[in-house]
Amino acid sequence: MDLARAVAIIGMVMVHFREPVQDTTVGLAEVLYSLPRGRASILFVVLAAVAITLAATAGGRRRRELGLSLLGRSAVLLPLGLALQMQHDRVNVILHFYAVYLALAWLALRLSPLTLLVSAAGWMVLGPVTYLLTEIVMPHGSVPRHGSATPSVWC
Repeated sequence: MDLARAVAIIGMVMVHFREPVQDTTVGLAEVLYSLPRGRASILFVVLAAVAITLAATAGGRRRRELGLSLLGRSAVLLPLGLALQMQHDRVNVILHFYAVYLALAWLALRLSPLTLLVSAAGWMVLGPVTYLLTEIVMPHGSVPRHGSATPSVWC
């Protein structure tokens, strides 16, 4: 798991701190830099889910400590992610999404296996329907970036 975390961190650094290439030719360096794009963040989420699942198998006090740890991390990441997103930079910040995921993990720890199964089945059905409905109402790319348009333009 430590090796996977190292790969994810290296991937995040490569994606976020890489200078844009002005040359239009695609060389080996460009291919290597493009490999982690979009994959490092997914690896972080999967690793967090595995770690939370392994830690959640402990019962009693350790499980309560895990829940408090998840809420604490969420409470730190949410304002940090929102503050970083307010910066006018070319980097898309995803820390606030992780904060929501950690809060949802805390909630999932409190639910029974049957409730989790019914919830997962419901989201399996409602997720694609919700996505399609939002694409009809607000097609991809129609939501303006921060400061690019007034709300009356896209409402």
